[in-house]
Amino acid sequence: MANLGELTQEQIIESFKNVFQSIEEWNKFREKNKGKIVLLSKVIAEQDNKDWTNIVSSFTEELKKEWLRASFTYESCKEWIDIGLKLNDYNFAKWLRDVKKKDPNWVLNHGDAEQLRKEWTTQTQITKERLEELVDIETKYHILLERINRMPS
Repeated sequence: MANLGELTQEQIIESFKNVFQSIEEWNKFREKNKGKIVLLSKVIAEQDNKDWTNIVSSFTEELKKEWLRASFTYESCKEWIDIGLKLNDYNFAKWLRDVKKKDPNWVLNHGDAEQLRKEWTTQTQITKERLEELVDIETKYHILLERINRMPS
């Protein structure tokens, strides 16, 4: 990736147009789905009142929050834990559910858990590298804004 000093102001601004489009798209989605978001908040509140230590006695509040953030209910979390996932496997379970489109029953009866975990680890590494690139872009964006703000009007 080029250093900020190697990019022209126009190149940097052009690279951030997509960010603004994404924010605009998010705002449209949020407005369109306001009722669903409120309903989801109610469901999360119901889940928050359950005693997740009934799944495993060492279940902490932080782990509960992570499973909820990954869009798992108490019941669905319990299903994944019951087939052998660890308490901190919420991202792996989310990947299995959302990317591979597999449920706990399939993983237990038909899946090669070790191979699936290797595949997830590889994809996670690629995602981390992409995230690092995005953080680098965001940093350059903030530097650009500072430079623009210092420019005479």
